[in-house]
Amino acid sequence: MRAPSEADLNAIAQLQGRGDALRDTYNVTRPLSDGSDYHTRLNLKPVVNVNGFHGGYEGQGSKTVLPAEGMVKLDFRLVPDQHPDRIVELLRAHLDAQGFSDIEIIELESHQHPARSDLSDPFVRAAIRVARDVHGQEPILNPSSGGSGPMHPFMQYVGAPVIALGIGNIGGRVHAPNENILRRDFARGVRYAAAFMAALADG
Repeated sequence: MRAPSEADLNAIAQLQGRGDALRDTYNVTRPLSDGSDYHTRLNLKPVVNVNGFHGGYEGQGSKTVLPAEGMVKLDFRLVPDQHPDRIVELLRAHLDAQGFSDIEIIELESHQHPARSDLSDPFVRAAIRVARDVHGQEPILNPSSGGSGPMHPFMQYVGAPVIALGIGNIGGRVHAPNENILRRDFARGVRYAAAFMAALADG
């Protein structure tokens, strides 16, 4: 894992809260930590997501059967200097070491390499400046996000920094039923995009 830069750590230090609003929105009653390292873990640490468990009888009513097979679906959110192929190798080695060499690993989709832009890059600083001008308040700057996208090829092969600018709200239910945005946020996002393009054109 690449160590966070001074700019990354400074950005983390400016972030408020411990994830309380998110926990309250989704009625999380037993968080895995007290939240003291919430922003560090959210921005700078890799994570394994458990998407779902499947096995045995899952229909209505009871059925006293022993499952012949089971499945767990995972995805890994990586940070810079981690390689997806190596992570799969480490997963295989871990399962083998725990006596689970009979578990088959199937990669369902192509992987994305992790990426994180330099927060001191002029392109990134321009994005921050325009956000401050358009929205009239200090932007919230996260060095990384849990989202996936083709950022690595632009940074690796084009040499261009990449940022993610989104429209969302605390109850937006991303990738879930009733995913939503607010119309006022959409309008503000359009204003920001237009102003940012203009700023880039002006150099």
